[in-house]
Amino acid sequence: MDINSTDLRCNEDGVDSGLQTETVTITAASLIGFTPSNSISHVGPLMVYMAKAPGDPSDWNGAGQFWFKINEWSPDFSTGSINWPQLGLLQYEFTIPSTLSNGEYIVSIEHLAVHNGANYGGAQFFVACGQVKVNGGSAGSPRPLVAIPGAYSPNDPGIYFNTSYPPLYFTLFMTIFEP
Repeated sequence: MDINSTDLRCNEDGVDSGLQTETVTITAASLIGFTPSNSISHVGPLMVYMAKAPGDPSDWNGAGQFWFKINEWSPDFSTGSINWPQLGLLQYEFTIPSTLSNGEYIVSIEHLAVHNGANYGGAQFFVACGQVKVNGGSAGSPRPLVAIPGAYSPNDPGIYFNTSYPPLYFTLFMTIFEP
């Protein structure tokens, strides 16, 4: 998937399927998750973003600086080598921030496969989305907000990444919104 493609928001034509997508009502601070059709088999981080729809999410394609990160599964270097805790899992659960304002959101889970990341443009993006209506939140204003595409550059250290010679750290692209 091209790093500058609008498909980074919700996969190929994903946000354009809003009218066929059911919105699930949840409570802020709820644990929700995604279940892929196959487990993740490529090394690389897994990130969860949300974007509050400026109106009805079924009429919105996710454009603009509305996206914020709520969770990530990043590599573990504690053993002296690089380990990816999300490899092989069949369900990814995360907590919706308790301080989100009530409203309708797109939730996007993104796996950045860096097994070929040592080659410029070699990282691969795998993305899926869902629509949620958050109740029981507060008046929180998540930050930082980014546009997707636009949040990443092909030269970012977490995208242009040699898994055969890992560094002692891994840089992800933006901070997580913390209440």
